[in-house]
Amino acid sequence: MRNYYPGITLFKVLGCILVVFSHELFLPLMSTLDNRQLSFAGLSFGTVVPGFYLIAGFLAYQGWTRAAHAGIYVKRYVSRIAIVYGLLCLLNTGRQIAGAILHGDTSASGLLALGKRVALRIFVEGAYQQLWFIPPLIFGMLVSYALVSAGRERQLIGYAALSLAAAECLAGTPSGLVRAAWPDLFGSESAHMAAKALVNYGGFGLVFVGAGVLLARREEAFKRLPVRPLLALTGLLAAAETAFLWETADWSDDYRLAFSTLPASILMFYGIARIRWDAVRRHHRLLNRFSLVTFFGHTLLIKLDLLVFGWTNANPVVLQEVLLSCLALAQCAALTYAWMRLDKLRGVRAPAPRLNEGQAEVSRAG
Repeated sequence: MRNYYPGITLFKVLGCILVVFSHELFLPLMSTLDNRQLSFAGLSFGTVVPGFYLIAGFLAYQGWTRAAHAGIYVKRYVSRIAIVYGLLCLLNTGRQIAGAILHGDTSASGLLALGKRVALRIFVEGAYQQLWFIPPLIFGMLVSYALVSAGRERQLIGYAALSLAAAECLAGTPSGLVRAAWPDLFGSESAHMAAKALVNYGGFGLVFVGAGVLLARREEAFKRLPVRPLLALTGLLAAAETAFLWETADWSDDYRLAFSTLPASILMFYGIARIRWDAVRRHHRLLNRFSLVTFFGHTLLIKLDLLVFGWTNANPVVLQEVLLSCLALAQCAALTYAWMRLDKLRGVRAPAPRLNEGQAEVSRAG
C-alpha cells in the first residue's frame, strides 16, 4: 500500500474546482479582453494541469513498486482511465454523428470530415474540453513505466528533456522566434494539430508524469530538497520569461508552456507533500469521489444546465457563468453524496489510507 498524502487529496479537490471556474468563467472572460498581454504573467505559474500529471506519476510509481505484479497494476490503472474516457468519447461521437445526420451532411466528403473531427477529439483535443488531459496521461504513464521498470531512467530523462525542448519551440517562450524563422512549418491546419499533439503528449504528458515518477523514485532526496534556492531560481526564471514575452510577443492561445512551469510545479508539489491534515485522511474517500465526479462530469452538467435554462455561452456574462459554475459544483456534490449513500446501503466500506512515517509520528504526537 502506498503512502498517503493529505495535500494530494486537497489539491485534487481544489484543482477540480479551479478547472470548473477556469473553463466556464476565467478563460471565456479573458478571451473577450482587448489586451491579453497579462496572460503571459500566468503562463509560468499555470501549474494545475502539470500538477495533476506530476501527482499521477508520483502515485503510480508508489503503486506499482508496492504491487505484487507491477505490470498488472499499471495495466489496471490505464484500463480504468481508458474505459471511462472511451465511454465519454462514444457519447461525444454519437452527438457529432447525430448532428451530421440532422444537418443532412452525410456525403462522402462530409463523413470524411466527421471522421477527422472525431479522431482529433479523441486523440488531441479531448472528447470534452477538460479531457484532452487523458490520452497524454496514459502515454506518459506507459512510457515512464516501460523505461523505469527496465532500469533506463537516464533514457527517460533524455526523452523528457527533448520533449520539453520541442514543446517549448512550438508553444513556449521561444516559440515566437521559431515561428518567425520558419513560418511555413506552422501554416497548415495539419501542422497546427501535429504541433498541438506533440505539446500535449511530449511537453505535458511525458515531461510531468515522468517528473512525478522520478520524484517518487527519489522520494527521500526530494523531501530534503533545498527549497529556497529552487524558489529563487523559479522566481527569477518566471520573471525573465514574462518580461521577455511581454516585450517581444503578442499574446495568443498558442502559448501554453513556459520553462519555469516545471520547477514551479515541483515547488508546488513539495508544499503539497508537506501538508498534514488528519481530517482530510478521514474523509479522503468522499473528497476523492467528488474530485472524480467534478473532473469528468462538470462539462456535461453545464451543457445540460444551458439546455434547461435556454442560455448560451457564446457571449460570456459574468453572473451567468458564476451561476453555472456554482450550480455544476452543487450538482457534482449531490452526485457524490448519492454515490456514497449507495455504497453505504450496499455495506461497502473502505479502509483508511495508510500514513507515511512522518504523518504517523505527527498523529501519535497529537
